[in-house]
Amino acid sequence: MAKYIKILLLVLSFMITYNNAFSQIEVEDVITNVDVRQIDANKLYNLIKNDSSCILIKFWIPSCKSANEQFIEYLNFSRKYNTKIYYIGITNQPNLLRNIAYENNFSGTLYMLDTNLSKNIYMRPQIFCTEFLSKYNIHKNVSFNIILLNKNKEIVYRKDIVGFPKKLKNYCR
Repeated sequence: MAKYIKILLLVLSFMITYNNAFSQIEVEDVITNVDVRQIDANKLYNLIKNDSSCILIKFWIPSCKSANEQFIEYLNFSRKYNTKIYYIGITNQPNLLRNIAYENNFSGTLYMLDTNLSKNIYMRPQIFCTEFLSKYNIHKNVSFNIILLNKNKEIVYRKDIVGFPKKLKNYCR
């Protein structure tokens, strides 16, 4: 009897391991459809300067409990108003970005603040904002959480808020 129990446990162990291995492969295949890149102000400026669409730049903390809701809300906005969105994660963990993308069937590119900006994760947004806004000759009150540029690359909306500003739709028609 003990022999049969050992065999049964081995078979169950093999089945669990086998199924987990294939489940992991499937998840990783889906997640690889998301490209996570580190970005700084110069790289972003060069990406958007010749783009003819409205551009929305949004910082987010993927480990925040409302991150998933915000991701969906901004994604819906970008689709409805034909706006390119640059989600810039404030994190050291690119898999947090990939997981949210996976949960929302998103494929494409997500960004995280370049870790070379500062070892202090909380300083990175400030450094990025200062450098990015200097390209537009803005040198005071340089903090932002969200910024919207119209088709002419003029800053039409800039705030340091959490949540989705309903006014955005007025700027991208």
